[in-house]
Amino acid sequence: MENEILAHGMGNPIEAWGRKARDFLQQRLSLGIEDDPEKAGLIQTITLGVKQETSVGVRELFQHVGALHLFVVNGLHVALLAGILAFLLKPAGIHRRGFALVIIPILFMYALLTGLSPGSVRAAIMASVMFGAAFVERRPFSFNTLAAAALILLLWDTNELFEEGFQFSFGVVAAIMLLANVIQRPILAIGLPDPFLPRGLWRRWQRVQEFCWRRISGLAGVAVAASIGSFPFSAGYFNLVTPSGFIANILLVPIAVCMLAEAIFSVFSSWLGSVALLFNNANWLVASVMLGIVHFFALLPGGHFFVSTSSAPRPECRLTVLDLGPGQAVVVENQGSVWLIDCGNTTSYYRIVRPFLESRGVNRLDGFIVTHGAAPSMGAALDVISDFAPREIVESTLTDRSSTRRAFQEALDRAGLPKTLVESGDQLQLGSKATCTVLYPPAGLDARTAADKSLALRVEYGANRVLLMSDSAFTGEHWLLDNNRDLKAAAVVLDGESNDIAGTDEFISAAHPFAVIRGEPGYDGSASRDRRWAGGLYKLGVTPFLQSATGAAIIDLSQSGFSIQGFANDQRLRRQAE
Repeated sequence: MENEILAHGMGNPIEAWGRKARDFLQQRLSLGIEDDPEKAGLIQTITLGVKQETSVGVRELFQHVGALHLFVVNGLHVALLAGILAFLLKPAGIHRRGFALVIIPILFMYALLTGLSPGSVRAAIMASVMFGAAFVERRPFSFNTLAAAALILLLWDTNELFEEGFQFSFGVVAAIMLLANVIQRPILAIGLPDPFLPRGLWRRWQRVQEFCWRRISGLAGVAVAASIGSFPFSAGYFNLVTPSGFIANILLVPIAVCMLAEAIFSVFSSWLGSVALLFNNANWLVASVMLGIVHFFALLPGGHFFVSTSSAPRPECRLTVLDLGPGQAVVVENQGSVWLIDCGNTTSYYRIVRPFLESRGVNRLDGFIVTHGAAPSMGAALDVISDFAPREIVESTLTDRSSTRRAFQEALDRAGLPKTLVESGDQLQLGSKATCTVLYPPAGLDARTAADKSLALRVEYGANRVLLMSDSAFTGEHWLLDNNRDLKAAAVVLDGESNDIAGTDEFISAAHPFAVIRGEPGYDGSASRDRRWAGGLYKLGVTPFLQSATGAAIIDLSQSGFSIQGFANDQRLRRQAE
């Protein structure tokens, strides 16, 4: 059967024009600086909202200084654009209503050029209502006009009320209206000439000083007010608090104004050729300064930190088994202490593990345990070290041929970071009352693969025990059956990626758990095998938690018993202490 194109040009012609115009502007803004894609991409992102032009690392730096709002075309961009256009149109003597007639179409065209994102459309409507107030002789920047803009958006779509962007936009604008002038006044007073000197006696340089300082203090007031307004939303939605953002935004917002102005001049002078190149290179310098400021504030100690906004009481001891598919990561929390066991590959770490730790308000790990050298278990280990600086790093005494583990060790040696080597019988303190005993492997074990050398751990809290088998599978299980008579545990956690036989009836009977958590199987058709295996567990009186259905599994241990809950399907098991 052959595919056939039935028609051309059936899309929205306005949106098609917007895409073509955006591509044209991207090309113009990059002329002369193509050899530095990082700076060119930053210029395109801040002026046009094209986020894919900047790397994940750069976006994280801006997030850590509370300036990620510069990456999204929103009320701030619209306000900056309106301010620049007002400055350019002022010499023409255009009055308020005339300015509104000019600026409102330009703002909607700007929203079209930036892809009609919800934030840009929302900002354009909000600004149109405010500038349109001039036609009914109302103050443009008042809470009445802000409420009118909100009403128009909610009449269009009531679900907007529950959107993060809606709350951010209106919360930040409300904070600017309420606080910007209050913050500006003391800043303005610092840079003004002697207040007792009549204005008529001011010299030229004093007039220039007053003109410049009034605008700088105004931008500072807006930047600080915007930071204050965004604080509750940033903490609530992203669990992030950025104290350095109050100062960083004072510097970054004026720089963003310069960047946007340079971009406008570059586009309007593009037909002059070399003049446009001059503006683009000037913008390259502005982008370099911006990145330097962001790097400085992002690396300040205490410049940003994560908080947990959950009101739920903290459990006595919690193990969260994250399904990374492939691999698993286990987060152990006890009395304020947090340990991470494995971290997955880079994709899984950035998609699942790190966001989870940040949502729990973790800024530094007390410990990081690497069970073996396979990439699905420790591929992002260096990222863990960089992001959470664990106080203790733990590995097995047995080495393997894993290139991932070798690169990890070389990085630790270069940084001078020590690590703890453990073997069967060693014990780790995971918190004030939680301990971890290493069950496997013993020193000197002759095994073929990294999986055969995986650490098998037993986490204990009071009378409750949880066996974490990682990827040890058949070899590890049978060594434990032959050499360890005390395998009983309330729950057993198995990695579903193992190509070996794991969770045998003999081992499960020896551990005699109430539940077994098994990771999601690989893409080899083993899902049906796992379901048959789970059916066998029921016959042994054991409840299976298959992470292909449960997603993450949460194990809460207490002196009175334990409970297990599947995150995705809400499967639950609870047992009271006997």
